[in-house]
Amino acid sequence: MSYDYLAHTIASIQSQVSALGLAEEQAERAKDQQARSRAESLRRKLLQDVDPSLLFCYLAATEAANKELLRAVWQKEAPTDALAALKRWELDKFFETYWLKAEPDLAALGPYAFSLRFTFRLAQPYFSRDDNAFYIVDNPIARDRTFGLPIVRPSSWKGNLRAGLRSLGYDDSNPAVSRLFGERVDESGHAGRLIFFPTFFGRTGLEIINPHERTSRVGTVPILFETVPTGAEGAFTLLYAPFDRLGEDPAHTAREAAEDLVTVARGVEAMLRTYGFSAKKTIGFGLAQDAVPDGLLRIVIPAAVAPPTALSQREARPSEPPLPRYLEAPGRLKPEYLNPDGSFRERAPEELARMKKSARQEYEKARAWFQRQQSETRAPEPTERAPEPSPPERVTACSFGALSELVSRARDMAASLAPGGVP
Repeated sequence: MSYDYLAHTIASIQSQVSALGLAEEQAERAKDQQARSRAESLRRKLLQDVDPSLLFCYLAATEAANKELLRAVWQKEAPTDALAALKRWELDKFFETYWLKAEPDLAALGPYAFSLRFTFRLAQPYFSRDDNAFYIVDNPIARDRTFGLPIVRPSSWKGNLRAGLRSLGYDDSNPAVSRLFGERVDESGHAGRLIFFPTFFGRTGLEIINPHERTSRVGTVPILFETVPTGAEGAFTLLYAPFDRLGEDPAHTAREAAEDLVTVARGVEAMLRTYGFSAKKTIGFGLAQDAVPDGLLRIVIPAAVAPPTALSQREARPSEPPLPRYLEAPGRLKPEYLNPDGSFRERAPEELARMKKSARQEYEKARAWFQRQQSETRAPEPTERAPEPSPPERVTACSFGALSELVSRARDMAASLAPGGVP
């Protein structure tokens, strides 16, 4: 289907491309200013009617017109609003509600799960090279496959945060690093406790890098990069779930969660403000401003543990009266009062006459007990009592307005989990 669309699109612009090639030839041969203006107008018209990347690749393959002059026009008027298509489709509100500001449900993740979320503003451009080989520039920004929005993928956040922690001295042998990011040894391993959400941007821009020759220190060939420009906003969302500690010692889990909370806070601040999270970060790309308007750190505090009961159910039960002498166990007659088939053994009058008075009285009591057992309707077995619901776990939230405040807020929250403090 896509091939049919591309073929139809190219066929529909053949006459315009031919006119552009003729105008460029006349402008080059006769230095005709009018022909140059006509060629410039044709380029703008084509860029409005056709996808710029498709048009550029077609000109590169056929040489029907100058592709570099086409890209120069596109570069001057390249659209910067990445949400333009969503606005045309009236999906921008949907995107903002369900994609841009995701709110994880911490209550479903159990004790000591926490989330970190804030909206940051770029202090330097962000660049992450996409693998799209058919684009109008050689270095396109990484984009979401569905809507074509500039994106920081979860795997990129994970790699950059791990690199930031490594720069802070958290090497791969650190237990916190293994807990947060997982570990793989040969064919085995385990997943990490961190879950990253993608970040989307609504703006794009272009940057030019001009590499210099080492000896002459003169620029060689300028390289064009598509970027997310300075000042663009994106939402960072991270989720922590100690799923590997389910059913384990709560006190030990609390200490690990407190340590991991501070470790994550230090790594996030360093990644965004010092080391960067972008390609080309060695030259300053991918840094964020300190101020964040809606910083929020939330953690699940478990419900208080109920105090142990003083006595078990068996110990608390009052002492039972002694068994009647005609019973060998609760609810069971002695064998001497029963036939082999389990029915009551009636005594003949002669046998009763030979029995002592006390034995005859016990016999009468045993027969009366057996008759009661037979006549009484068997009571239904009591159903198992449903356990009383435990008090709900409490989600504690802490807000912050700057990345420089994140570590101190995390330490305060960690202190409530590990009163001894976290290094």
